[in-house]
Amino acid sequence: MPDALVASDATRVFPLELDRRYPVVVRGDGAWVEDSSGKRYLDAMSGGSMAATLGHGRREIIAAAAAQAGRLSYVHNERLTNPQREQLAAELVELAPPGMTRVRFTTGGAESNEMAIQMARSYHVERGDTSRWQVISPAQAYHGPTMATLGLTGRPGLQSPFGPYIPRHRHIPPSTWRFDLTGQAALAALDSVLEEVGPENVSAYFCEPITAAALPAYSPPDRFWKGLAERRDRHGFLICYDEVVTGIGRAGHWFAAEKLPLVPDIIATAKRSPTARGGSRSATRGTALRSRARSGSKSSRCCGTKV
Repeated sequence: MPDALVASDATRVFPLELDRRYPVVVRGDGAWVEDSSGKRYLDAMSGGSMAATLGHGRREIIAAAAAQAGRLSYVHNERLTNPQREQLAAELVELAPPGMTRVRFTTGGAESNEMAIQMARSYHVERGDTSRWQVISPAQAYHGPTMATLGLTGRPGLQSPFGPYIPRHRHIPPSTWRFDLTGQAALAALDSVLEEVGPENVSAYFCEPITAAALPAYSPPDRFWKGLAERRDRHGFLICYDEVVTGIGRAGHWFAAEKLPLVPDIIATAKRSPTARGGSRSATRGTALRSRARSGSKSSRCCGTKV
């Protein structure tokens, strides 16, 4: 039996914190996990990150996964598809806000956000707007730890020391109830950035409909969303929602976008999605496209991958 705690000098794993001793978790049941010494913990870490909301040891999920593995365990998605993939995509489109028509599956939340950036860029390129690459987003946000998604946040502490590798996107301050109750200041900041970089160079506005880790439970007032929609129509950029945290029922609706006065062009979601079998739930990640975001595209080619 392994030790209950593992120090960084006693493991081949490169831990997040080198001076911490990590508990060795060996099993889980419902909302609880147990380490190798028998000590039980309430699993507020996995559930708290919205990644393991279903609990451990769910027999129906284990049975469904075993049955599927017995039939077919892997299909390469470049030239092949499968019934489960097709059915899950259809379910997600049915649950998504009106106008969403396609789904691109990914492996996680950060990749879903990167896929949204790729799709927005591909949309403009195939329409001949090859100068559109710039993304504008709220500064107080978090969209993932990859180089592309770190570029979407305006928080220098998260970007250091990777600055030379991170794309130079632009950011605006959030319109919070304390500093910008009407949303007009944020719209003015957006107008200023659009004028500075040139609206013809802007690919997308990227944001969370309800901010999660960086500014918990914050959402701009309706005036901001309506103003954002007006500027989309005027300037031609897309609106991308990061619903990795807020999607699939966690905000009281299937998607937080449902209760906002605009429909985004692209939604990225992850951590928990409906499966195509019996209403059970499992971890599925993907990016959904509105029909407008496909209208100028001959394919869904993004970075050499075609679905």
